[in-house]
Amino acid sequence: MRDYQKIERGYEKIIKYSDEVNRLLILDKEIVTILSEYNSLQNLIANHSVLSLKYKDLKTEIIKLGNEFLESMPDACPLFDIPCDHIKERKNDI
Repeated sequence: MRDYQKIERGYEKIIKYSDEVNRLLILDKEIVTILSEYNSLQNLIANHSVLSLKYKDLKTEIIKLGNEFLESMPDACPLFDIPCDHIKERKNDI
């Protein structure tokens, strides 16, 4: 009878440890999922930073090219060859 009780306790311990191992495996899968999401967010943040810098550079380039375009325009209207105040005003805003 005592042998039977020892064997039964052994099985109970095995079942207990089996349940704990299963819980650890589930936690491990959740940790892997969360780490994957975290890494994805870090990549998105890095991409956002790169795109922000490119946007600032492009915005600066557009302003620079717009100013060069206005400076290269004649003071007279190209269609009628008469002075145009709106062109002069835009050039003065630069």
